[in-house]
Amino acid sequence: MFIPAVHHFQIDQKNRLRALRWGNGERVVIAIHGYSRTAETFSPLGQNLPPDVTLYAVDLPFHGPERWQGESFTPNDLMEAVHQILDREQTDNYYLIGFSLGARVCWNLIQRVRVLPVRLLALAPDGLNTRVLSRVSGAPRWLNRVVNKLVENPERMRERLLRWERRGLPVQFIRGFVEYGIQNPRMRHLFYGVGRSLPDLRVRKGKLKRFLQRTGLEVRFLFGSHDPVIPSTAADFLRDLPNVSIKIVEANHRLVTHGRATLIWRELLLND
Repeated sequence: MFIPAVHHFQIDQKNRLRALRWGNGERVVIAIHGYSRTAETFSPLGQNLPPDVTLYAVDLPFHGPERWQGESFTPNDLMEAVHQILDREQTDNYYLIGFSLGARVCWNLIQRVRVLPVRLLALAPDGLNTRVLSRVSGAPRWLNRVVNKLVENPERMRERLLRWERRGLPVQFIRGFVEYGIQNPRMRHLFYGVGRSLPDLRVRKGKLKRFLQRTGLEVRFLFGSHDPVIPSTAADFLRDLPNVSIKIVEANHRLVTHGRATLIWRELLLND
């Protein structure tokens, strides 16, 4: 079993992000996990690492052992971590993996980083046509602020949501996500931080498509046919682009497994 090395990247005076590193190959891969997960999500890839690859799996803010100081985060925070990884490896040649919420971050990252990745692999990507999170991110900022404030008092929040729903306010789409996000103090802190960050992580599909047309960045999608969270049709609006590939496999939302590690590496690296 391969034990990953642990690195910390200072984002600002108060915050740093943890990254796990497997391998020491010349090809650098940076991976970003999904909501309520950690960098360990990519352990199956690290345990099945091609010999010429170095894999960095980065914890999102509010996730992992590092406590994020602040009410939200932006794509620029992850961009800083990516740039520090590239500086450490002394390269601008890298590949990017985004899983679920991590893919939403990647849609924003690629439009900010100093140099584009060789290829982006989007695993069950959030942000394109998600049943819950896309609608939350598009909600008015005042509504997100109020809901997140109420997370500090779960019982009061439940009562308020029910009351608002009876009055016809647009809160029905938040309820399921909220119920999941308030199970314990750690989950409430996570829900609060991600909820406050979603407006800054919003993905505009038309803008994304034009960006991919203009840059020619190669993007490969992997969807699970039985995914209850991310519909396998989410990226259909990009099918006509020659630099986009979409594959659907027999799976649920949990795509990163030991059994699919070889497939994921093949989709990302191809024959480079």
